[in-house]
Amino acid sequence: MGKTQTALEFAHRHRHEYQAVLWCLADKTETLTAQLANLAIPLKLPLQQQQDENLRSVLDWFATHSHWLLILDNADELTLLKTWLPQLQQGKVLVTTRAQVTEPLLRKVALLEMEALEAANLLWGRATDLPVNGETWREYNRAQILAKTLGYLPILKS
Repeated sequence: MGKTQTALEFAHRHRHEYQAVLWCLADKTETLTAQLANLAIPLKLPLQQQQDENLRSVLDWFATHSHWLLILDNADELTLLKTWLPQLQQGKVLVTTRAQVTEPLLRKVALLEMEALEAANLLWGRATDLPVNGETWREYNRAQILAKTLGYLPILKS
């Protein structure tokens, strides 16, 4: 339903509010652990030989810095987040999930269908800077058809 793309769009629009915007795939414990450890690279932390040492450095960075955003993507098994979320209190964590029950671990924000005109305008605005007028109406009409085909969901590719 466009969860990842919506999260990336949020990060893009709000990047100026954070000193770091980071992303990890959170579909399995092993993947999340490895990706958290690999954040040492974009955070410019000294790289260690062992993954667990890099992970400790990254978690220390999270604990001693604020104004960061971490996106945990595809966290459909929420129990694996119970280990990490208490260690990520200084910044903001945005989690994408298909899980229906997220409370009390996470506060849920559901993606809703857009109004037809809103969806078409969003697609048109991302595709072109042109105003809608007699010359561009045909192309704008195609954006309306595409928006309907997509079910008026906020699905965009950054």
